[in-house]
Amino acid sequence: MPYTVGLLVFNGLVVLAVYALQRLQGGLPLNPQDLAAVSPDYAFNTLVS
Repeated sequence: MPYTVGLLVFNGLVVLAVYALQRLQGGLPLNPQDLAAVSPDYAFNTLVS
């Protein structure tokens, strides 16, 4: 049971972190190509695939 809870919590945090990185990409430093942020539906689709 603790392993399952830990796995779900960790995966949830990773999903939130990657989604935030993709959505905030346009404003993050070290973006030499000045890429825009990923759209919400595309960011979600990337995460679940």
